[in-house]
This record gives sequence, C-alpha cells and structure tokens, in this order.
Amino acid sequence: MKQWISILLVAATYIGTVVGAGLATGKEIVTFFSHFGSAGALAIICSCLLFILFGTKIMIISARMQLYSYKEFNEYLFGRKWGKWLNVTIFIIVVSVTSVMLSGAGALFHEQLGLPFQAGILLTLLLCYPVVMNGLKGLFAINAYIVPLIILFSLFVFVFIFDGKPQLFESILF
Repeated sequence: MKQWISILLVAATYIGTVVGAGLATGKEIVTFFSHFGSAGALAIICSCLLFILFGTKIMIISARMQLYSYKEFNEYLFGRKWGKWLNVTIFIIVVSVTSVMLSGAGALFHEQLGLPFQAGILLTLLLCYPVVMNGLKGLFAINAYIVPLIILFSLFVFVFIFDGKPQLFESILF
C-alpha cells in the first residue's frame, strides 16, 4: 500500500510540474490545440502519450543510473561539457519563469483584490518558502493537494463545455 502512495505522489508531482510549467493558464491549450478543431483532440491525446513515454523513460534511466537531480541527468545524457551548459541554461530559465510567476501573483493581487502589487509577491514567497525548504517532501505534499484539484476542475470544465454536445465526440471518433 505504501508503494502505491509513493507512486501516486510521484505521478502527481510529474503532472503538477508539466501542467504548472507549460499549461498554467489553459490559454495555451485553447490557442494551440483548438486551432486545429477535431484534430486538436487527437493532438492532445498524442501529447499526453508522449509525456507519459518520455517521463517514464527519464525515470527509468534516473533509477538505473542512480541519478538524483536534473543536473546529474543532463551531465549523464549530454556529457560533462554540454550538461553543465544545459544546467546553466535551465537555471536561467527557472529564475526567469519564477520572476514572471511572482509578477503575475503581484498583478493578480493588485487587479483582483485591490491589494498592493508587492503584497501579492510577498505572500506568494511566504507560502512557497515552507514547500521549498522541505525539498522533495514538500513538493510531493503540495502536489498531493493541487493535482487532484486540477483534475476535478478540468473534469468540471469538460462536462460544462461538452454537456449536450455529443457530435464533437462523434466527429473525432468516427
């Protein structure tokens, strides 16, 4: 039973990372996939399968080679020189994305709640601090709550959008 809980925590963290990193607003999905109509649904399925395939491969390689960080993984996969270059690039991207996310939190607080921009940034940092300080355990814990909420919300939106419109599915499947 404990092994299943660990598997679910890793899966939730992977889903949370993929959704949080690339599909934060959902607008990306609408902009990219819905542009292609029914074929967009097939593209979503293909994307999901590729995320599963590559995610599984990465985890298998990491487990076999006993790699415990993306830095070790990159150096193993691309060699020492290119791995270090890629790690620096990833670091720059993470810092940039973090600043954009904090800016978004500040803007949300200012526009929606009428609170100061800096208050949104500060509250976000304070809420993230315990998660970050607990490392992987904190990441697992927060994703154990967030990912089920994302799935429930997605199902709610799915039912709301497609309720009473089975012709969309017929055009995809038949």
